[in-house]
Amino acid sequence: MAYLKDLLKQVTYICTRGTMDCKVTHICHDSRQVVRGSMFICLAGSREDGHDYLAQAIRKGAAVCVVSKHVWVEGDVTVIRVRNTSEAMAWIARNYYGAPAEAMQMIGITGTKGKTTTACMLYQMLKEAGVKCGLIGTLGIRRSDGLKKPGSNTTPDALVLQKELREMADAGCSCCVMEVSSQALKYERVGNTHFDTAIFLNISEDHISPTEHKDFDDYFQSKLKIFDRCTCACVNLDSDHIGEILKAAAKCERVVTFGSKENAVIRVSDIKPGRGKFYFHVAGPDFSEDFTLPVHGVFNVENAVAAIA
Repeated sequence: MAYLKDLLKQVTYICTRGTMDCKVTHICHDSRQVVRGSMFICLAGSREDGHDYLAQAIRKGAAVCVVSKHVWVEGDVTVIRVRNTSEAMAWIARNYYGAPAEAMQMIGITGTKGKTTTACMLYQMLKEAGVKCGLIGTLGIRRSDGLKKPGSNTTPDALVLQKELREMADAGCSCCVMEVSSQALKYERVGNTHFDTAIFLNISEDHISPTEHKDFDDYFQSKLKIFDRCTCACVNLDSDHIGEILKAAAKCERVVTFGSKENAVIRVSDIKPGRGKFYFHVAGPDFSEDFTLPVHGVFNVENAVAAIA
């Protein structure tokens, strides 16, 4: 339960109906999940518009509705109007669950290919190092205490994400490794999540469709948004469009590059295949080591070097 005014901190809004002096017992953007005292957030997506379900949510007992359009409603309900309901939901969820990301080291991984593999490698490395940590991505939710949950999206929507981060923080996790999709960046699912480190793996033409990204530029610019909310950028120098990536990453406090280029901060060399394995050498400012990767595909060496970096 939370007071409405507290949930709307950092949100620019207008109360067009009802009172601000009310409590919210539950937050959702699916009218089927509304219970008495809920806040119902009307998301205006490309497939469905939550405003079409506003009356149904109010009949089920919604106390507060968050909208981005002019609406006419009946009943004892408070209506909050915002510019963008997806953006507002990220802040509302963060406030409702007590800013859990701020209690952990957050590592976000984006790229066209390799997010899941890199995230799993890094998660296992942290576990082996004795770090209590969590993983959020294509494989669902994982925690180093053994918890496993399925997931529906690479990056969950803001309500699910903040709830899972809250549970991780409460379970004692000090770090969370998270896959960050272009859709999550475009539609502000992680709009208020600050990443201590953001890993940019690569970029190529993908996810171009009427329901995802209208063109490559929209896709690429969505990916680059991860640098708007991170302290350290970890960038693959072997990626296409590296000039634009480095330009966007320059706004971060620190940039660590990796890859096969001679000027990479973390450089991989001597890559050799052998019976289902890859052998390679990685050198950085304070280490120089040989590694063995027991999986197929030279692209997985790139993912491993990203995790090492």
